[in-house]
Amino acid sequence: MLTRFIIYTRVSTDKQAIEGTSLETQEERCRLTISARFGEILPSQIEVIQDAGASGASLNRNGIKRVLSLVERGKVDYLVFFALDRLSRKQLDLLNMLKIFQDKKVKIISVNEPALDTSNPMGNFYISLISSIAELERETIKERVTRGLRKIQEQGRFAGGVVPFGYTPDKLAEGGLQIVDTEASIIRSIFYYRDRKKWGYLRIANRLNERGFTKRDTKSWTAKAIQGILRNRSFYQGKEALHSNQPKTVHPKII
Repeated sequence: MLTRFIIYTRVSTDKQAIEGTSLETQEERCRLTISARFGEILPSQIEVIQDAGASGASLNRNGIKRVLSLVERGKVDYLVFFALDRLSRKQLDLLNMLKIFQDKKVKIISVNEPALDTSNPMGNFYISLISSIAELERETIKERVTRGLRKIQEQGRFAGGVVPFGYTPDKLAEGGLQIVDTEASIIRSIFYYRDRKKWGYLRIANRLNERGFTKRDTKSWTAKAIQGILRNRSFYQGKEALHSNQPKTVHPKII
């Protein structure tokens, strides 16, 4: 089977064209590199993919999306580009892409960075080193997020997830939650019907529906939904956190 090449080029501004890194210049340099390395190549072996006027700060680009799609489907042998920053200017995105190329056994050649050539042992070592850095970066980020979440929990603040009915998230509010008055009045009605009138779940649900009250998703109240609210009595009293692994809470109470 013939070797399949992709030439990827990108410019984000007109200034780059003036400075000599236009799409045409990048493509020409890539073609010359392929010819010097592999000799005569059929036109059908090369596909040129471009991102014109696209920032390297995001992977939300049609060109790079197509490159990654072809790589994932095993349609690429070599990816050739002018410089590494043509792929992405964000370090984590770049490292993740290089890991994908390595996993899919796609060799990469950077015209402007001779060391970045995975068709030789030194280039493979370089990519392995970069991939190790990427893994370390991912673990570091994961650790930071976990540590930040633990700190939020220790402070008794809302730690994320589905926001309980009756509240809305607010970083500036006490406990990270702010009471929604319209929903809070429904919560108080539910506990009133249960505690004072001794009604069952279904009767409470029917009464709320009769009064035109709906859940947050605009659906009708059900016995199961009422049961879920009543089970969180201590939470709505401001005595316990929503999550069992949270030692304390400082959110405002509704009942």
